[in-house]
Amino acid sequence: MKRFGMLSKSLVALALVAAAGASAAADPVRLKFASFVGPDNLLNTRIFNAFIENVNRDSQGTLEIKMFPGATLAKPTEVLQAVENGVADMGWGLVGYHPGRFKAATVAELPLDARDSRETSLAMWRLASRGMIDGFDRVKLLSLTTSEVSYIHLNNKGDIDSLKGRKIRTSGPISARVIQTLGGTPIQMPVSQTAEALSKGVLDGTIADWFAVRAFNFMESTKSHIDLPMGAGSAAYLIMRKETYDGLPAPAKAAIDKHSGEAFARFFGTTLYGMDRESRTMLATNPAHNIVQYKESDAKTKAVRQRLGVVVDQWAADTPKGAETLKAYKEELAKARKEVDKQ
Repeated sequence: MKRFGMLSKSLVALALVAAAGASAAADPVRLKFASFVGPDNLLNTRIFNAFIENVNRDSQGTLEIKMFPGATLAKPTEVLQAVENGVADMGWGLVGYHPGRFKAATVAELPLDARDSRETSLAMWRLASRGMIDGFDRVKLLSLTTSEVSYIHLNNKGDIDSLKGRKIRTSGPISARVIQTLGGTPIQMPVSQTAEALSKGVLDGTIADWFAVRAFNFMESTKSHIDLPMGAGSAAYLIMRKETYDGLPAPAKAAIDKHSGEAFARFFGTTLYGMDRESRTMLATNPAHNIVQYKESDAKTKAVRQRLGVVVDQWAADTPKGAETLKAYKEELAKARKEVDKQ
């Protein structure tokens, strides 16, 4: 009986150890995802929440990624550093918030070549995959995309020839050179302050994509919209802390890999394009707004392209391996456009 009692206690102990081990194995790795836009922002509700849900679902119970929206973990300028330092495990941000660090990635901001975020996002990720985008050495780059392509929006009637002397809000050095070359006066200003500045006449217009015109209430003040693509507002990165990724179990890595890279670039670009088109349609069907349209074959478009050639040439000269990067970007852009047009 004594031996049986000892055996029973041993079996119970083994069962408890096994149960504890099973419980530990079942506990998912919990990761923090930093997003600086608010919880109801469409970038979160339509894109990043979907990414997180897809990864969590396919991780076989090994991951639990939680969104921290509204700059609760990091402000727009701090996301990269937050992931590097482990304040956040994952996050997304814009290269435009880190002037001078991601020189090659600003190729997407050059005017007139890019048509929409579907092709620019594919092109930028493929450049990154070829090792042509610098600045991400201290993090794991999960994907590289772009914001939508921007246009010039004016508070009064006008076209591409009516910018002289007008104060136009720009999003960075390249768009500032574009406006200056076209005769306007570039004004650097946070996007959050632009609607008020437009309404008070402090600004005469802004460079922005169609989605931003609606999302940031620019449509209340801007009435003329020049339909010539002025480049993407900024490249956007999806990143993860290297040490965190390396320490994950295989199913977790597989789930992240499945939904990042080119898959995410396609998803991001296509979703953003859809939101952008919704906004453009709202403006096009509103009689209070006028979209000044240009075709690639128009003499006016060709003249603008020639004038803005100095901006492109200057970028290539100022950027390390600029000419090589520009050539590769145009090649990837052309390939991506063919793919998009087949969809």
